[in-house]
Amino acid sequence: MNQHITIKQADALLEKYYEGATSKAEERLLWLFLQQSGLPDRFEADRAFFSFLHQKSVSIKKSTRHLQVSHHIKWAMVAAVTLTAVLIPVHHWQNRNQDVAYENGIRLTDKNHIRQLALGSIRSLNLDADEVGATMDNMETNTIVENQLKQFQAFE
Repeated sequence: MNQHITIKQADALLEKYYEGATSKAEERLLWLFLQQSGLPDRFEADRAFFSFLHQKSVSIKKSTRHLQVSHHIKWAMVAAVTLTAVLIPVHHWQNRNQDVAYENGIRLTDKNHIRQLALGSIRSLNLDADEVGATMDNMETNTIVENQLKQFQAFE
C-alpha cells in the first residue's frame, strides 16, 4: 500500500476508522498522514486523538516489557495467594470443628471429659417417657406456643 494518502483518502479512512472497520495498516497510514505539517485545521482533533492513542500504545508496550521480566514473580505470587486462600479457611474450619465445653468458665477440649459432662447433664433432667411424649405432642399441635402466649396475656 502507498505510504502517502491524499486528504480525500484520509477523510474516507477516518470515517471508516470511527466506524471501527479499519485494519492496522490503514490506521498506520492515518497516523502517518496526521503527523504531516500544513494540514487543514479540521484535522487537529483527529491529530490530537491519534497522538494520545500513540502515547498510550507506547506506554503499554513499555509496561508489558517490564511485566514479561517479572513473569515468574507474578506466577509465584498467584500461587502464594491461592495457597493462602485455601489454607486459611481449612485451618479455621479445623479449629472450629472440635469438641469444646465450658465448665465454671474454663474451656475444655478433652472429648472424654466433655462426653461425661453431657451425659451427666442429660441424666440430671430426670425426664420420664410420658413427659417427653407430651412435649412432642405439644410441638406437633403448636399448643406449646399458645400456652406460652397465654402467660403474657395477663400483663396486657
